[in-house]
Amino acid sequence: MSDASIYAYLSMEQAVADAGLAPEAYQNNPRVGLIAGSGGGSPKFQVFGADAMRSPRGLKAVGPYVVTKAMASGVSACLATPFKIHGVNYSISSACATSAHCIGNAVEQIQLGKQDIVFAGGGEELCWEMACEFDAMGALSTKYNDTPEKASRTYDANRDGFVIAGGGGMVVVEELEHALARGAHIYAEIVGYGATSDGADMVAPSGEGAVRCMQMAMHGVDTPIDYLNSHGTSTPVGDVKELGAIREVFGDNSPAISAN
Repeated sequence: MSDASIYAYLSMEQAVADAGLAPEAYQNNPRVGLIAGSGGGSPKFQVFGADAMRSPRGLKAVGPYVVTKAMASGVSACLATPFKIHGVNYSISSACATSAHCIGNAVEQIQLGKQDIVFAGGGEELCWEMACEFDAMGALSTKYNDTPEKASRTYDANRDGFVIAGGGGMVVVEELEHALARGAHIYAEIVGYGATSDGADMVAPSGEGAVRCMQMAMHGVDTPIDYLNSHGTSTPVGDVKELGAIREVFGDNSPAISAN
């Protein structure tokens, strides 16, 4: 497994235990699926494979497991086998929105009646290869290298980029009646989901797509919105566009905002 897959694996272990799911409740069950991905995959194994092929041993130095570590679908593939998933099993890769899209897609699978439970989330690994690529874009914070505890400062006037990190997270998305029937502890109900694109620029969005995304997620929801977990990249342009989109949707009645 890559580090991204390991993070997701450990998260799924905790999610299964927290949900009170016995092995016979989810293993080898075609009504239980998995949708998990990684925005960046595992660049270090792609670099390793390329370097190994240039070595005197050539392909023999690569080994048979680099593909399973480096491939974009590695997270879902590496979790499906040990957890014996028989339902849907695929990865979504959409940068910082990856796990949110996985969760939303899990909801849609349940709404379509195809699954009763879907494990959803993802994993990201910290590797210098990807960090250097983001730094080359000018996206990483560099002003606070001597005071790293002050570097991540979303929406702050002195922000200068994001701080890259690794980790994983998985949730158990379950059909309501199915969860109630087994006496599950329910943390929340997902009542809305939206996914859009503004088609403007890959790294400098217009904000129009974010407006439609929030409106889509809230369509038909009659409960008040009291908390908003934002993207909050801490980049000079991104934060302004995001706050502008939030203001357009909520006006002067914006909920509490945090980026975590």
